[in-house]
Amino acid sequence: AIAGPMRHNFSYLCALIIKMADEGQLQKKSWIHILGTCELEAAVMFTALQRAINEHINPDLRISYDTSSPFRLISNFLIYTIPAFDEKRMVLQSARIPDGDHFIGSDYRWPWPSPLGDLLKIRDVCCQTNDGRNHCRDVQSGYYIQHHNLASLCYAIALANRVFDSESFSENRSIAIPTGAGVRAIYDVIKSGSMITLGQYAPTFKNLRHSSEADDSDCDREYD
Repeated sequence: AIAGPMRHNFSYLCALIIKMADEGQLQKKSWIHILGTCELEAAVMFTALQRAINEHINPDLRISYDTSSPFRLISNFLIYTIPAFDEKRMVLQSARIPDGDHFIGSDYRWPWPSPLGDLLKIRDVCCQTNDGRNHCRDVQSGYYIQHHNLASLCYAIALANRVFDSESFSENRSIAIPTGAGVRAIYDVIKSGSMITLGQYAPTFKNLRHSSEADDSDCDREYD
């Protein structure tokens, strides 16, 4: 398991993988877990790292990661909306949860898509409470929102990987161009197994949004 600020530093992670492989500590491992991660770019990079390891070091190793953000967002009155992709980045956006007395009993559909969200109406989340809360949500509303957030995050991660795979052989990449360069760097570095090659890609890794040693955030938070 890898945690702390360095968990998003892919130069450090590649160096760690090379060292473990050189010492024979990676060839028989089955799992590497990254704690506190839900950034879409990081998810794409971890996919690339796992594929490179599978191809050149250990065909059976799996990389996983976790996050508490889908459950913690609600404490800040936030909910995931839809992913936004452009040439520089990939972000799962968030917005304020619809709330207020005027929503109680409303037949308006829940605004943001997810398997559960597609079935909800505003009245399912905004309800009359009698416990002095400063919002119109109860415990059940919280469960609905957390279910929606988790599903939205899983969908966004899968979509980011799908988009990246579809552009993997394109000479005109249009989405998260720095991340695309990072993916190529990971493949070359793990294939070479060389710290020298890793050093040559230092500027590429430094250019990634989530490769700073000081980056200890759990997830992007974009507000509409």
